[in-house]
Amino acid sequence: MKKTKTKTPGIVTIATLTLITLVFWIFFNVYRVFTVKTPFSVPEEILSPIDPSLDANALTNLTQRLYLEEGIIPDNNVQTQTATPAPRTPTPTESSSPTPSPTGVPSPTP
Repeated sequence: MKKTKTKTPGIVTIATLTLITLVFWIFFNVYRVFTVKTPFSVPEEILSPIDPSLDANALTNLTQRLYLEEGIIPDNNVQTQTATPAPRTPTPTESSSPTPSPTGVPSPTP
């Protein structure tokens, strides 16, 4: 007896290719979400153009400033309080009485 080859139906082939396409589409979209940097918005006052005119009033204020030498400025070191250490609590010492053991057998005292 001769075996005949059976072809897969066209719908199964199309469904398989569609499934593969969907898997790749989802994978690449997830990859793009994690790799693409989101654009940030710049405030309008930063984007506004700068006034190119020279402010003469600001220039005269610069020449009238008072400049001090380093020796004229007093030393302004502020003394900080150091925290005093808290008193130490005494550590518990070993007691001379033996402690009971959970099994009922007396434990030897050191």
